[in-house]
Amino acid sequence: MNGAMLEPIVRALVAETARCSDKLVVLKNYEWLPQANRGRDLDLLVLPGTEAQWCRILDCIAQRLGLCRMPGPRYYHAQAHVLEGPDRGPLQIDLISRFHWRGVDWMSPQRVWANAVPFREGIWIPAPADHCVFTFCQSYLHGGLVPDRHVPQMVAEARQYGHEVRARLAGIFGPGLATRILGDLQHERIDALRATALRYRLIVLARGLVRHPLKTILTALVGYWMEWQITVEQAELSRRAKAAPGPIPAGQAVVVPRSPADRAGHREEERPSEPRDPTTVRGAREWERGLVARQTSG
Repeated sequence: MNGAMLEPIVRALVAETARCSDKLVVLKNYEWLPQANRGRDLDLLVLPGTEAQWCRILDCIAQRLGLCRMPGPRYYHAQAHVLEGPDRGPLQIDLISRFHWRGVDWMSPQRVWANAVPFREGIWIPAPADHCVFTFCQSYLHGGLVPDRHVPQMVAEARQYGHEVRARLAGIFGPGLATRILGDLQHERIDALRATALRYRLIVLARGLVRHPLKTILTALVGYWMEWQITVEQAELSRRAKAAPGPIPAGQAVVVPRSPADRAGHREEERPSEPRDPTTVRGAREWERGLVARQTSG
């Protein structure tokens, strides 16, 4: 993300949260902040029930910096927002209020927020043990992955804060499995973790069924249904993308031929395209594709 866009937003976020007796907790990719960001977006931890307050904060910052806030897709665990200016590329800000997978609340946002530690220039980050478990579980539970670029920091945190990391993992995977996962992290046996991802994730689901059977079943069914719906929508978007020259930014003129003679270039009519509603599944997919395109061009 361009520092000319990012730095004033981050500094404004720090000032506004301090004014509201709150704190700016960045969950990941914070190493270069406030000057630069390792990722395309900014993942902020917010306490459940404070989303409306954060929307007011973002609106205040947008007005002060001459930007526009656009609400993006609403996910089960987060709400996406974009700050964008006429001559500055977009910055996506994800307000994350829960750590949840398939009916399993795998970490308490209140505890992570309370344990957060100062980083630099008013920015707060998760405590090392919380960051290790968050980084691992976010990719491992949701996708069965262990991202290579996060491995060095996870390994260092697992080695230095092993007891705390194991205690947090035990609440998710159980004591025995937590000890095994911690050992794999400490000895950098990442391939072993990837090979056992499916079995370990099934164990987490089984633990969820024992603890909260109805909630786990209903949430898992809803999650699988949403994934199926998204898959169908992505296939439709892929088909449309192959048939069209490319995505058309909202507001850009679209040429609409009205007859065979028009298609030959004799007559044309222009009308502005209409942006997709980001609260729908199809709209969310197109919204994300358009955002990535604007970030790349910006």
